[in-house]
Amino acid sequence: MAIAIGNVLLPVQIKRSFSGQAKRVSNMYVVVLSLAASLAAAIAVPLADAGLGWRWSLAVWALPALAAALVWVKLARSGPASRPETPPRIGVKSLIRSRLAVAVTLFMGLQAFGFYIILTWLPEMLVNFGLSQSVAAFVFAGANLVGALPIILLSVYGNRIGDDRPVVFAACSATIVGAIVLIVGGSGLGGAIVGACLVGAGQGTAFALALSFFASRSADAHVAAEMSGTGQSVGYLIAAASPFLAGIVHDATGGWKAVLVGLALVVVVQTVVGAVAGSPATIDRADFGEE
Repeated sequence: MAIAIGNVLLPVQIKRSFSGQAKRVSNMYVVVLSLAASLAAAIAVPLADAGLGWRWSLAVWALPALAAALVWVKLARSGPASRPETPPRIGVKSLIRSRLAVAVTLFMGLQAFGFYIILTWLPEMLVNFGLSQSVAAFVFAGANLVGALPIILLSVYGNRIGDDRPVVFAACSATIVGAIVLIVGGSGLGGAIVGACLVGAGQGTAFALALSFFASRSADAHVAAEMSGTGQSVGYLIAAASPFLAGIVHDATGGWKAVLVGLALVVVVQTVVGAVAGSPATIDRADFGEE
């Protein structure tokens, strides 16, 4: 719930505070997420093995959350005393009137569908492929770290790219190729590293694109707020079932190959949707049949 709320609100805050640099700041935000995820994955097992156990290894992450909360309390107190009037909300019925808004929403949902399969099950996949828990954790951390590298490039050069469709194609292709490498060679350390890193790079870049679309494709902060709230609510409903469905497929087939094939097929559809979401266009209230 906390992650969902943060992902919904941050694009709005970015659009409001950094309107001219929305894409770049969104990418910087995702880079920080990726680096933090890499750190967490890398030290989770060592913390548990050092005597903390898995419970305290997990609980330690309340500390950075507390630090972030203190920062936001200060920002909230320094905000405007009165809230400006806002236009009426854009609901789901209005959202589907815009082809671009639907594409942005579906791209986010399909990206999150695959992302949460990898986030939930990749370490378990690697262990089942024969890696130890510690090695699997470091490979998973490396995948997150590699996922941050293309996002750093987008942070530097993203504002110069008006058409995001080539980036969408590259990100989705990396995920598909990575899934294939895991299917074919995941039982070896080299194949596991290459496959995990390709998937990490593809998923990380697609996540950055999905979040940036809510800000960069919106005409103003109000549209960004409505797009982010309504679009991500629908997107997370699509994504919420993915770890559970992946577990069912694993139990039914006795392995992870069918799950990875399913992931690749979902990303193929995501590529098609991304061809619309990545186009150089903007969503405004008129697109929803409103003035």
